[in-house]
Amino acid sequence: MQRYSLVLLTLAACGDVGIHKLPDGPPNGDMGSNSALLIHVTTLGASGYRAPSAGIEVVFSEPGGTTKHAPTDLDGKLAFDAPAHTDVTAVWPSGANNYTIETIMDASPGDDLVFSGYGNDDSPIGVYNVTWPAQVGVTSYYVSIGNCPSVYVPTAGATSLAYPLPAYCLPTTEKVTISVVGYASAATYYLEQPNVSYTLGGTTSLGAGWTTPTQTFQAQLTNTDPTIDSYASVYRYASTGYNSGLGGPVTTTSTPLSFATPPSANAVVQTQLSRNGGSCCGQQDIYQRINGSSLTYNLDIGANRLPWIDLTAYDQTTRTVTTTLVGTGTIDAARVELYTRHTIPVATDASAPVSNNANWIIIAPTLATPIVLPMIPPEVADVNTVAAVGQTPDYGYINGAELMESADVPNYAAVRSGFGSYVNNPIAAVGAGILRISRWYND
Repeated sequence: MQRYSLVLLTLAACGDVGIHKLPDGPPNGDMGSNSALLIHVTTLGASGYRAPSAGIEVVFSEPGGTTKHAPTDLDGKLAFDAPAHTDVTAVWPSGANNYTIETIMDASPGDDLVFSGYGNDDSPIGVYNVTWPAQVGVTSYYVSIGNCPSVYVPTAGATSLAYPLPAYCLPTTEKVTISVVGYASAATYYLEQPNVSYTLGGTTSLGAGWTTPTQTFQAQLTNTDPTIDSYASVYRYASTGYNSGLGGPVTTTSTPLSFATPPSANAVVQTQLSRNGGSCCGQQDIYQRINGSSLTYNLDIGANRLPWIDLTAYDQTTRTVTTTLVGTGTIDAARVELYTRHTIPVATDASAPVSNNANWIIIAPTLATPIVLPMIPPEVADVNTVAAVGQTPDYGYINGAELMESADVPNYAAVRSGFGSYVNNPIAAVGAGILRISRWYND
């Protein structure tokens, strides 16, 4: 473990506020007992490429009401002394009067939090070369490497691709399946090679053996409830670049679905449920990785249904997010995404106010209780909404919310820094156990 020297940051006229910078120290050392007394923070880019973000203000909201803040160092790192149940917030400026803000709630000493905003790390790290035999009539292709994103090749007759690898697809010792999907006017073709160890700059040449979706995949959903579930769909992902599926209304307690699918070494099954009644627009997704040779699938919906998110609302006066949940079930973590606008009148012309806009991400252990947004010190970002007054009143609205539970995750602490990878890229994130997500969209 790398050793860090803790250098106290003293604020003028304020004394020691418990903020610590983390400069480089001797490698392979031990941080010692002080590590367990600090909450460690790393800030990456808020979207797209994820280089460490230096100078990003981090706000620490303690349960007793004390608020501290300081910028990250050149490596995007910071540490601070704080009690259990502290909420930690990173604030990225994103243009004039615009901010991206991410809050991870309920942190404790000894935690190591990574703030990465939206999505995966798309930083380019190199290429991997994939070649395949020509197939008559195919006009476009999708190429996939393991759980990495599929890449579209719009060229008829193409037989190769220098596959651009993003950082979150950094090669590991894990073997993957490389696949190509070819689309012709009257058919879809599939070709894959499993158990590939890929390296930056390497090459895999797929041999002959194009197949079409001729196998029948039979799914049986049990304990469906037509008073709750209005529509059910099942999709089988042979790769991130190709899936086939079928859906239908839920009318009984047993819902069979069958459809054609290509042979593949591995597969992920996604079961999607829409709610009967309630507010728009809730859905639940259940993901499970299966052996590709298995062409039957059974899932007990009643045993795997999470609470439905019925409605999520924001009160700009109290800065509170309130969620109505329907049903029961335990979760690992939750997320709310919202937009807020706070208006500050210009001193010289009260009729020409300035609005500060913020896109918030809130990661929390539950949505069953109201969430109060942390107060952001105005010197960091003047974004705290107030009661609606004036010509351009403050307001906010919820873009979406999710509940997540994974059989591969032990608790909230294990998933909060990587929550986005589970809900934004579940086909890649699902492990040996079932991954369940309940979603609500402000449509």
